[in-house]
Amino acid sequence: MSPLKIMMLLRLHVRANPFVDMPLEQVNAPAMEEAFEYFEANGLLAAGVNWFTVSLGRVSHPFLSSKGLQLVDRLREVQP
Repeated sequence: MSPLKIMMLLRLHVRANPFVDMPLEQVNAPAMEEAFEYFEANGLLAAGVNWFTVSLGRVSHPFLSSKGLQLVDRLREVQP
């Protein structure tokens, strides 16, 4: 999993607006859309959540499925 995907997964977990304080270029980058496609394909997002709905504020927190939450828990267990 790329650093961008890890960062966005964690932001989706802890923020009501995961794109807040991010440059617009980063929010709209093809890599960001690809990260959300990866999340969708792997069942990490809640129903109705995708890049489009999150970026437009059409869905509310929580953004992650139970599988996504399990992955976040595992990421949080990793010690630097």
